[in-house]
Amino acid sequence: MSKGIEAAPPEPHAVCLSRGHTPSNSVARGFIMGSSSIFGVGSAIFAAFAAFSCAGADPGPADGEGGATTEGGAGAGSESGASGGSEAGGSDAGKPEEHVTFVAGVKVDTLAGSDTAGHTDGPASVARFSNPVNVVVTPQGETYVSDFDNGAIRRVSADAKQVATLFQDPRLVRPFGLTLGADGTLYVQADGNPSGQVETTTGTIWRIDTVTGEGTILAENAGRPRGLAYRDDGELVLVDVATHDIRLMNLETSAMQPFAGVSGQPGFTDGMRASARFRNPYGTAWSAQSGELVIADYGNHAVRTITREGLVKTLAGTGAPGMVDGHVSVAQFSGPKDVAVTADGSVYVSDAGNHRVRIIRTDGTVETVAGNGLAGYTNGDGSSARFFGQEGIDVHSQTLRLLVADGTGGEPLPYHRVRMLSLAP
Repeated sequence: MSKGIEAAPPEPHAVCLSRGHTPSNSVARGFIMGSSSIFGVGSAIFAAFAAFSCAGADPGPADGEGGATTEGGAGAGSESGASGGSEAGGSDAGKPEEHVTFVAGVKVDTLAGSDTAGHTDGPASVARFSNPVNVVVTPQGETYVSDFDNGAIRRVSADAKQVATLFQDPRLVRPFGLTLGADGTLYVQADGNPSGQVETTTGTIWRIDTVTGEGTILAENAGRPRGLAYRDDGELVLVDVATHDIRLMNLETSAMQPFAGVSGQPGFTDGMRASARFRNPYGTAWSAQSGELVIADYGNHAVRTITREGLVKTLAGTGAPGMVDGHVSVAQFSGPKDVAVTADGSVYVSDAGNHRVRIIRTDGTVETVAGNGLAGYTNGDGSSARFFGQEGIDVHSQTLRLLVADGTGGEPLPYHRVRMLSLAP
């Protein structure tokens, strides 16, 4: 498990947020000098100075549907099959040159859900979701799902055979962020407040008892921190996609304090705490191997790390969107949405703009785990699989399973699944 429970290290993972809220790839870009990755690779890092435009959306702050509208996604065709289906995709004409190295032996399947939206519990083969956007896996192998449009938290059994609703409340509006505490408590971020308002400032933080299914509101109008991580000192890390900063929330008092970046000041700069800059940071996960927090820096097309003291570094990504495997000093991503970290420190990346899942190995090599780069739905070998609205991911190291929330991207399209990647040992 990678999200939420921080394994203790040795003692001494302006934005357009209307429907399909993700900025499009039409951005004005400049560059500044950055600092090195955790592998010690010094480089000039390109930063994205964005004049964001969202396809079919008002670029001002709005209600923020879950998911991402990415290039190539709107023209998706029809599907066939609920778990082994395939969908025709778009053309690669006009795309930048790609350098792809696939990991061998990966298989992609559907854990639960189908092309039909709904709220149905029961056997995984008949269960229905409505735009699942995030997942977190317990050490025992259970999977919790943020069922965004249903306003519910769902649970998939460890044997992947049964789906149940853990928590649903009229005040839980558009749940997204998920993380687990050390005692198994589930923490959830929802975009809306208990009154039903949905703006970039109306996020609500919930605590859910996974045994009783009871939910408690910890904080209201807390921004839009879609990335959550539990710290063993009794604080919750909040990664805010709208304000470009990272905050800490005390779980006893709900008081918040800045941790890294500065609210309302996007950029791409490594450094200590307030000197660092992010651009629409999204999902996050702890690395038990390094003791650092890993963050998908969506708007900078990069993966960043933060030490417990607040030192921010760039792990991989140049600041410009692209699809390049290789060493972290040259690798490129396109709008990464989430990360998951294995026990040995390998980082899986939900590379949403490229419709792929990638891996950053501990030796500094970036490879593609699954996804052929076209939006759609296809199971099978990793190199031929397709994803559509992929967002949150998590990994269960003991069973070598990677779970992907593959929803609609905030559009009325037939993608309502949780996908499962079986990883080669």
